[in-house]
Amino acid sequence: MKTNKKGMTLIETLIAITIGLIVFTGMGTCIYYLLILNESTKAQTLIAQDLGATMERINNTSLGNLNTNYPNSQALTQNEVNNILGGYKVTGEVITVTYSSTTSDPREIIVTANWTERGRARSVSLRTIKRG
Repeated sequence: MKTNKKGMTLIETLIAITIGLIVFTGMGTCIYYLLILNESTKAQTLIAQDLGATMERINNTSLGNLNTNYPNSQALTQNEVNNILGGYKVTGEVITVTYSSTTSDPREIIVTANWTERGRARSVSLRTIKRG
C-alpha cells in the first residue's frame, strides 16, 4: 500500500519556525549593534571635525589675541560651537581651550572636546604649539 505524503507535519513546521526565529533574532541583534556603532562613529567624526576647525581658527588668530578670543580653560560659547561647522552638534558637546602658560612664546595649546554618548561621558584632546 502506498502512502501519499503531501505537506509537512506539525513537528517539521515547529522546527522550521524555531530555526527561523533563531536566525532572525541573530540578524536583529547584529543590526542593532551596527546602528549603535554607526551613531558612535558619526559622533566621533563630528567631534574630530569640530576640533580641527577650532585648531584652524586658533592658527589664524595672532598670539596676542588668543587670550581674548579663546580665554584659558573656558568653554567656547554655544554660538561659537554652532558656527564651527554649520551647527552640527553632538549631545552635550563642550569645547575648551587651555594653555600651559598664557604669556609664553611659543605657547602650548590644548583643545578638548567633551560630550555624552549613550549616557557615558567621552573626551578627546588635540595639542599644538603656536609661535608669535
